[in-house]
Amino acid sequence: MNDHQPKTAGLSTRCVHAGETLDSKGAIHAPLYNHSTFGFASTQEVLDVVEGRVERSLYTRYGLNPTIRSVEQKLADLEGGEAAWLFSSGMAAESATFLAHCTSGSHIVCIGDVYGGTFELLATNFPRLGIETTFLLGSEVDRLAEAFRPATRLIFFETPTNPNMEVLDIERIAAVGHTRGVLTVVDSTFATPVNQNPLALGADIVIHSTTKYMGRHSDLTGGAVIGPKTLLEPIWAWRKNLGQMMAPEVAFLLSRSLRTLVVRVRAQNATVQFIRSDSRTILE
Repeated sequence: MNDHQPKTAGLSTRCVHAGETLDSKGAIHAPLYNHSTFGFASTQEVLDVVEGRVERSLYTRYGLNPTIRSVEQKLADLEGGEAAWLFSSGMAAESATFLAHCTSGSHIVCIGDVYGGTFELLATNFPRLGIETTFLLGSEVDRLAEAFRPATRLIFFETPTNPNMEVLDIERIAAVGHTRGVLTVVDSTFATPVNQNPLALGADIVIHSTTKYMGRHSDLTGGAVIGPKTLLEPIWAWRKNLGQMMAPEVAFLLSRSLRTLVVRVRAQNATVQFIRSDSRTILE
């Protein structure tokens, strides 16, 4: 991306690593900026940021914090998306995405097994807001077009699913959605960007619970939404006003974990392949 190209400004040079900028001390990884707000020399400087003329840190609840934004850039690059937003949990990421693209009277199609909290959100909470969901089994993908209504706004599914590891065809499902102008939202938590990039397969938005494989060490809870800026902009407002922002400390831990993501996931893949191969040998 253009803003990753090196400049000749000494320690302000942006590194080739996604989301990383050398600070005044030459730190090679974005430091933890544990600040709720950031200082300005004048009221005009504040107005320039608030009114969108200048991009800089302002208020952490808005996500305008350098630690948070650094990790968001990493995730966008990993998934091949224009932008990414961090959240306090995977459920926060899902709920903000659904609310940003659905209103009272809207309809969602959910395919396959989903996380228990997601099912409760769609089946119990959203009907109170006038948002209905049709649930299809993973084996019922052929019925997807039949499930559409005039009010259908998005298709949602996990692949692989939690916890049964059911795998759904992203490209096939997204193609059906696009013929009707319906967004395809994929929870790719169990695959991670190492094994799967839904945006490249036609999905419109990708969601991750960073609590799991991205975080890995069982010491953080978080979520992320990645996709084109036009689809993520309305999600930003819901995140801000529902107070769903990931804390800078958590973002810092996530940044640490992302540095070993590829190595960890490839090792897990190799281990699973070995176990499967060994099991076949025993059975034979």
